[in-house]
Amino acid sequence: MRLTLISFCALLALCSCGTKDSTNEAESTATLTTKVFKLVDKGTKSFPLDFESAVDITCSFRLDEIEGKEYFSFSNPSTKSINIYDYEKGEQINKLKLANEGPNAINLLFSLSFFPHSLDSIFISGFQDYYLVNSKAEVLKKLYNPKEQKYRANATPVYLMQATSYRNGKLIGPLKYSLINKGEGSSYFWGTIDLNTAQETFDLLNAETFIPNYGDMKTFIENSSKKLDPLRVSFAGDYTDLVTSTGISDSIYFIKSGKLVKTDYLSSPDIEITDYKTYLSLNRMEQLKNGVQTISEPIQPPHFAGLYLSPNKKFVYRILINKTRGEYVENLEKEMPRVQEALLLVYNTQSGETSSIALSVEELSLRPNHNSNAFASNAGLHILIKEQASENRVDFRVFGVED
Repeated sequence: MRLTLISFCALLALCSCGTKDSTNEAESTATLTTKVFKLVDKGTKSFPLDFESAVDITCSFRLDEIEGKEYFSFSNPSTKSINIYDYEKGEQINKLKLANEGPNAINLLFSLSFFPHSLDSIFISGFQDYYLVNSKAEVLKKLYNPKEQKYRANATPVYLMQATSYRNGKLIGPLKYSLINKGEGSSYFWGTIDLNTAQETFDLLNAETFIPNYGDMKTFIENSSKKLDPLRVSFAGDYTDLVTSTGISDSIYFIKSGKLVKTDYLSSPDIEITDYKTYLSLNRMEQLKNGVQTISEPIQPPHFAGLYLSPNKKFVYRILINKTRGEYVENLEKEMPRVQEALLLVYNTQSGETSSIALSVEELSLRPNHNSNAFASNAGLHILIKEQASENRVDFRVFGVED
C-alpha cells in the first residue's frame, strides 16, 4: 500500500470567485448573528487503506447519505479505483477496480469524477463518456455518440460533484466552465443531460440570480489582456435545495429549483474580502499541450476557498483564506501560493446563528483556491491532514458544533 500526499500544483477544479454584492430579491443579514453555539475541533476520523490504495492530489473525496445512512468514498485516477466506506463504522464496504479493456472498460484522462446514486448504481465521468456501473464495476450503461469517433469537446458537459443529482433519467448539475458564457443573453451555471437520449439543456440557474454584477465581471474578463481564470462558483446540496456562493462574496445564497429564496451573511467582520477585479487579475489560465492549468500569484488577498453542506442540511461550512505566502516549487520553477492563515465559518440554517474557528495551516492540507480534499458529514467538516500518521489509513481532522 502506498500513500502519497502532494501539497502543491492545484488541479483545475471548481473554485470560488464572485461578488460581495447582495440582492433585493431575498432576505439578507448584514452582520453576523449572535453566536449561541461553538465550533470545535472534534479530533481525527480515520478510514483504513488496503495495500493497493493510494491518496494523492488527484483523489476526489465525498460523503453521501443513501437510504438514511452516511457513506464516505474517494476515487483515485492513477489506480482507477473507488473506495467506499461505512462512515459511522469507519469500515471499507466496497472497492471498485475499473477495467482498462473489455466490455467494462472505462476510459479516463486525468481525473475520476463519480456520483453514487446508490451503492449499486454509480455514475462515472470518463474522458469522452458517462458510465453507469454497479457495485462490481460492471458497466450497465455508456452514454456516447457512436457516429463521432473523434475527440468531442464538452462530451461530458455536466460535472459529477457533490451537488450533482439524478432524476427521471437525467443528470442535473453544474456545467463545465467551457460551456458557460456561450451564446447570447444571460449565462447559466447548471444544466442537464438525458442518459437515454443524450439530449442536453444548458439553461438552469441564471448567474444573475446570485451574482448581481455578473455582467460587469464577464466584461472585465473578456476585455483583459490576460486569459483570466473564469468566474468559478461553489455549490452544496442539490438543484432542488441548493446553497451557493463565490470566493469573494461575503454572503451565501439559498436557491430552490433555480429560484433565489434567501441570502445571508457568512464572513468575518474583521476581515475585508477582496473585490473581483483584484482577485481575478491574480489568477489566470495558461494553455498546455495536454490542456490548461491555473496560474495563481503567490500573494492572494482574503477570499473563500470552499463551501460545504451537511447531509441533514442543518449546517453550512465555509473556508476563508485570510493570508497566503509564496513558496518556491522546484519542479515548476516558480513560486506558488501557500495558505498562511485560514478560518472556518459555520452557519446554522435553522436558526441563522454562526460560529467560527481558526484552522491550523501547519497541520491541515489546505489549498489556496478550492479545497476538494474536504467533505461534510452530519458530525462536521472533515479536512485532510497534511502529514499522515500511517500508510494503513487516511486521516481527517473534524470540526463541528459542540454537543
